[in-house]
Order: sequence, then C-alpha cells, then structure tokens
Amino acid sequence: MRTISISKQQKKEIMKEFGEYLDDARLSNNKISYQKNLDKILKKVKKPNIHFSVGAYMKMLYLIEHYKTEIAWHGTVHKSQNNYFINEIMVYPQEVTAATANAPKHNLDYEMWLMNQPDDVLETIRFQGHSHVNMPTGPSGTDKDFYNAILQSLDKNDFYIFAIMNKRNELNIWIYDYEQNIIFDKEDINLHILEADGTPINTWFQEQKKLVKEPKIAKWQLRNIQDDETEEIEYLRQLRNIQDDETDISWRS
Repeated sequence: MRTISISKQQKKEIMKEFGEYLDDARLSNNKISYQKNLDKILKKVKKPNIHFSVGAYMKMLYLIEHYKTEIAWHGTVHKSQNNYFINEIMVYPQEVTAATANAPKHNLDYEMWLMNQPDDVLETIRFQGHSHVNMPTGPSGTDKDFYNAILQSLDKNDFYIFAIMNKRNELNIWIYDYEQNIIFDKEDINLHILEADGTPINTWFQEQKKLVKEPKIAKWQLRNIQDDETEEIEYLRQLRNIQDDETDISWRS
C-alpha cells in the first residue's frame, strides 16, 4: 500500500512536524536530515475488495490459454464504497508478440474502438489486464509507461485497476484509487469470484467440500506405511549397490 501524493492535510501535518524538528535541531555538519514515515496513515485504510464475475474471470483465463503471445484486454468496473465489481472483459485492437501487447496510445484503431463504445460502457472501462505468457507477473518498464499514460487522464476522485497474469494462473493486480490517494498492491486487496447470482465461488466451494471425505488413518496404520516406505527405500538402495557392483565387474573384465 502506497500513497500517490501528499494531501493538503498531510502537507500541513508534515510542515508542522518539520517546524518542531527545526526548533530543536542541533547541527554538527551543516546538514539537515528529516524523514516522515506515512505507514501510520496507511494502517487506518480498509482493504478493498475486487469481485470478478465468473464469466469475466473465465474469459481472462481463456485468452491466456489460447494465445502463445501476450494478449491484453479491458474490463468494465462498477464501484460501490470499498468494492470493485469487474463484470465484463473486452479485447481491444492491438498487435502482439511473445513479449509485448502494443501500447494503445500508438494505435489509431484502438482510439476508434474506444469512441465506438456506448457511453455507459466507456464510463466504466476502468480495468486493463494483459498476459505475460510464461514469464513472472511483475510490470515491465513498458507496462509502467503505459499505466502512467492512462493515469494522466484520471480525475482526482477516479480509480483504475491494472493486472498481469500468466499461464501458471499467477495474478498480480493493483488499484490506483485517487479518491483515497492510495495505490493498493496485491497483498492489500481481497479477491473474490462471484457466480451469476452474486454468490462468492468460495461459498459454493465450502458447501461442496462438506461432501468430500478423506479416510482417517490410525497411528498404527501410519507407522506401518512409514515402515513399508523405509523397507522399500532400503531395497532400492541395495538394488542400486548390486547394479553398481555389476557395472564395476564388467568394467574390470
């Protein structure tokens, strides 16, 4: 969790604290060193929730699975208090390679695609994700430049969500929330997948889990299994020694 900029209130508090620091400062080398840790402010912020519809999440997985190259997409987002609902995924015009999905700001087809979106859709495009194929999900320098280009167009009370996924189903995700003046990283976010009726998929999973039983193994049974495994390991070790001896005899002959 990181602050985007210093708010007026934060600036006022920092200047006051810095003034008090100067009043009591005793200099020995003609230098002033002052640091302000903003972690206390961030600790008061609640974790946001991102809710993917099952359809939206499956579309992202399907795109990643069926492209050997990178592939990028937008998503529609509806925000309600501390909850972000991603309901639809849309692929936009782009050129892709194994390591890039071209930045839309250089793509006239992309601009036309945006202009052709209905107003109610355009106003809710607040999500951009792309695949890193088999690579880690950390953002590249190109990714960061692209994110920055999008962020420049946001209002002071706006937000945007970015995500990177790969074929190992690893997901990295961020929320830039200008209203709260905070960047939420993956570890700061609660992720949910919702069924069509709005029920979290985990609720369904917990119900199904009740029907699945695993046999309980008594301690004496577990001990027998461990003994059997030990005997098998010892047998394989002896067999390998015999094979090594035979190889050695063959070599000497």
